Amino acid sequence: MTIFKNKIDIYEKKKFLVVLVLLLFLFAEFSTAQTKTDTEEWIKEIIEDPEYMYNKYHAYQIYFDKGKMIIKQPWLQENIYESIMPLKSLGKIKLQKLDDGYRLTISCTNGDCIKEGKYTGANLSDYNFIAYKKQTVIMFGSVFENDSLSTRLKKALTHLVQLNGGKLIEEPF
Repeated sequence: MTIFKNKIDIYEKKKFLVVLVLLLFLFAEFSTAQTKTDTEEWIKEIIEDPEYMYNKYHAYQIYFDKGKMIIKQPWLQENIYESIMPLKSLGKIKLQKLDDGYRLTISCTNGDCIKEGKYTGANLSDYNFIAYKKQTVIMFGSVFENDSLSTRLKKALTHLVQLNGGKLIEEPF
């Protein structure tokens, strides 16, 4: 009888271990952070969403390429301005609530890392470099306040900078 009881105890322990391992795998699967592609797609959806647009002059197109975020923005129907930001060089992301919307300011860690230029002409073949700048701004309308998007967008951008090897500077206060 003791041999039979020992086999049952061993069987119960193995069964318990199998269940425990399965639970750990399930927990690990559901607790992982968003992938780089998922994060880029979500940021693109939010920034390009017409519902959150500040006004017709603040319509953005976002692209990601080789660790860079590229923002294209039409201005007065004449030119398309472009900002190219190396994500690992970004140091500060600040979202400010304004009376009529939100302002997202993205800044470099050191120096001027954001390349700015404009396309002129109908076929976008003429590109004019303007300057390297320390920061760029994205504007959102007041509807942006819904669904805690300001907090979520800042968190997603922070995550994307980290995924690209950068580290944001935390505000002391």
